[in-house]
Amino acid sequence: MQKPLKQPFILRITNGRLNHYVVGIIVLLVLALIWRLVIFLEGWQSISSSINLIIFFSVTISYTIIITRVIVNGHLRDFEQINRLTDFTEEKKQQLKDALQRPDSIYRLTIVAAFVGIIHSALGRGPFYNIITLNFKYIYFDVWMTFLIALIWMTITQAGAIFIGSLKLFAGISRQININLLNVEQLTVFLKAGIRSTLAFIGTYALFPLLGFSRFEDMFLNPAVFIFIPLIAAMILIPIIPIRKKIRMAKEKELNLINRALKGEKDCLKDSQISHDLHNINIIDLITYKKTIMSIKEIPFNVPIALRFLFYIIIPLLTWVAASLVDKIVVAILKY
Repeated sequence: MQKPLKQPFILRITNGRLNHYVVGIIVLLVLALIWRLVIFLEGWQSISSSINLIIFFSVTISYTIIITRVIVNGHLRDFEQINRLTDFTEEKKQQLKDALQRPDSIYRLTIVAAFVGIIHSALGRGPFYNIITLNFKYIYFDVWMTFLIALIWMTITQAGAIFIGSLKLFAGISRQININLLNVEQLTVFLKAGIRSTLAFIGTYALFPLLGFSRFEDMFLNPAVFIFIPLIAAMILIPIIPIRKKIRMAKEKELNLINRALKGEKDCLKDSQISHDLHNINIIDLITYKKTIMSIKEIPFNVPIALRFLFYIIIPLLTWVAASLVDKIVVAILKY
């Protein structure tokens, strides 16, 4: 029998008695203490030119740990809602629920991410470049900064793998549910799950101007930028593509039955989604029903979900604008 996969570290660290917000704050404090130790050993000059980046990486790691648990808890609630649309056995439901928090191949991805982070820290004569070229002037800073860059890559990768794994699982479930065209509102949970996942990476970019980066191009110092856009797209599309296909197929089937009924084959409506309410149905009713089916959107979508996604998109833009405005006000005051 295959042993069950362990939870990724980013989830295990928030799976104890302490609240995930408390865990995130503790992680941030530990990182801050280590930086204080580096300053003690090598002096302020060792980190002064990189202070914004140091703060950003430390806060982003803490934020990612917190938001991953928040989003996974949201996915578990989404799963319970999706379960009502299935006829799975309790054993099957439990297996799927466990799989939400134990994505496949995550440890191999984490190892790859660590190596990518080390390579990233060597670029532009970075800290790892100093190590491999035997420049030991600020060795403690270089070693710790290299580790921190690798760590942010690992946390972002684990978070992304967890979210993508959950959404792929939801996509698989969507292929096995029966579509009720008269209640597609219940399918908005698939889109909601995808949009919720994007908050992890959108929130990361909202932190940038809040932590001292005033130029838009500074955003590209963030390692997440290399996987940010494709991950956002994947998180939205993975659960939506199969459910859209199911809705389209259900509409085609229903419209075909309606058209046959309009031509006189009313018995075919026994296979339609109004088979329980065929008493005294007439041509006008069928035409009205046909218009109703044709008007159904193939992407399950509602105003609250649209507003949530719009808000997520606006968050980083607002923080950049606010940071730029504050920067200009400070400069104006200093000139005055």
